[in-house]
Amino acid sequence: MRHLRSLLPLFLLAVVTFAAYWNAWPEALVLDDKMFAGQERFADLSRAPEFFRESVWATTGYSDKLYRPLLLLSFAIDSTLFADRVVAWHLVNVTLHVLATLLVYLLLLRLLRLSEPPGEPIVLIAMLAAVVFGVHPIHTEVVNSIFNRSAIFVTIGSTVGLWWLLHYMDTRPALSWTGIWLAYWFVLFSRETGILLPVLAVVLVWIYSRGGWRQKSRRCLPALPMVLPLLAYLTLRARAIPPSAPLKGREVGDPMGIIDLFAAGNLLDWNSWMRLAGVWLDALRLALWPRPLLMYHPSPDSMMQIAGLIVHLGLFLAAIYLYRRERPGLITGLAIFYIALLPSSRLFGSEGFLPTLTERSLYGPSVGLAVILAYGLLYLQRRGDRLLMAAPVVLAVCLLTPITWARNADWSDDITLFEHDYRHGGALRSSALEGFTAGLVMEGRHIRAVEVCREIRNLPQKSGYLNMNCGTAYAMSGDANRAEQAYFDATKDDASRARAFYNLTYLYAARGQHKKIQAQLERAIESEKGPATRAYLQGLMLIRLYPGDRARLLEARAHFEEGVRLQPRFTLAIEALEVVNRSLERLP
Repeated sequence: MRHLRSLLPLFLLAVVTFAAYWNAWPEALVLDDKMFAGQERFADLSRAPEFFRESVWATTGYSDKLYRPLLLLSFAIDSTLFADRVVAWHLVNVTLHVLATLLVYLLLLRLLRLSEPPGEPIVLIAMLAAVVFGVHPIHTEVVNSIFNRSAIFVTIGSTVGLWWLLHYMDTRPALSWTGIWLAYWFVLFSRETGILLPVLAVVLVWIYSRGGWRQKSRRCLPALPMVLPLLAYLTLRARAIPPSAPLKGREVGDPMGIIDLFAAGNLLDWNSWMRLAGVWLDALRLALWPRPLLMYHPSPDSMMQIAGLIVHLGLFLAAIYLYRRERPGLITGLAIFYIALLPSSRLFGSEGFLPTLTERSLYGPSVGLAVILAYGLLYLQRRGDRLLMAAPVVLAVCLLTPITWARNADWSDDITLFEHDYRHGGALRSSALEGFTAGLVMEGRHIRAVEVCREIRNLPQKSGYLNMNCGTAYAMSGDANRAEQAYFDATKDDASRARAFYNLTYLYAARGQHKKIQAQLERAIESEKGPATRAYLQGLMLIRLYPGDRARLLEARAHFEEGVRLQPRFTLAIEALEVVNRSLERLP
């Protein structure tokens, strides 16, 4: 009977969390999911070892810094089990979120037992705090996006590792550190944001260990071997992702990809820290009241940055004060929140990119907010009774669950998702408009895309990709002059310059201006920074300009082969190679 009673909170948590995401498995793919779910790349599970030798976007030909082999492995498992049944892929995400919620409950239970005397209703408190984590709308992006399940993996691995560490910390210290050491392997190869798990482990051991600083330091020393998984990860990552070019003013390169992950970036920029203070304040606001939920949140203004700095400093001082009074809840929750959020802050390894808020980056850090909530409920219970403690949580669940349902519905397709952002202030943010116009163009709704482009024509700072999307919309609607101007505007942006020049070739081909095609192709090749894509474009130029010339086609084939050599899973180059081979076979 006692065993069944201990399982009851887990059952209730699973049911309530699953109910909050009952509409999160549409028969549709959104955004990046289209590049992964049901793709041939994952049809053969025997390719699993190759996922540790390639980047996430290896099939695109572009260089990227995302190395998540366990995410790719999970796609291969889904493909083996479910083929192209998209509903099942989504259900896997929901199930993983339910599992993460249960693990958060167990971690909260362990933290409360370490810090509170027997007799407190900690099971009920941990369950109430975990259920808010389970139904909270800020998790909808991660749960609804197959591509972002890596954030759930990191949370699962980190939560299990920390629970294990704290559970055996006093009785079997060697076993406790072995557990989190193994969890670190899982976390690292799931997503880059889990890289600071050793730091978080040391902080929690320090908080929940008795004795002076010397005793605490000795208990933290076993964290040092956690550098081994990190070195293994960096080595494999460097083999899968081309290292960065040498830093300006230095002769050394980056053979292990360390600069990509740990370069100072904006670390020494005070303006970046102020902006980050505003971003993190907005993250706390979303946790308290998640409206509106957006793909791209606005940049904090100067007042919000100052307010953020004051709030974070006040929370830090309050946490230190309570910790010195043997109330570790606030400092524990803030440590989990800020340390888990730091890797996605763009202070490291992101030269030129300013801190921005994305909801997918809040999934793991929100565990820290659940810790703060649990200790807050404990305080309410001591001040009153269990009804006073439970009432705010019941109210929160009743308010948050409908918001989660609504946001799940937004994630049912690209247009609905970006239309929501557009109606809730996205018209002022170029990043949100990029996705909206791209979705409209891909769906063939060029008239609506043109309407949006005309509505935002006076936007002061439009990104290159937004201009390019508008150019394509104008071209599809027959307005060649506006399309040409939009493409030329896109060439002013380094990120979109190569693609914009390439798109101009199709515009000139449709207008019969064949003399301009070669010039634009040459500019596209010159502007392209990715070596594999550059080789692909060189071959493409040759087959477009000299479709019947054997010598030119052979030269084009050599370029495509070079692209495949540089990026073995480069889909476009592989397909172009097949096309040019068929063309050569038809020639006399």
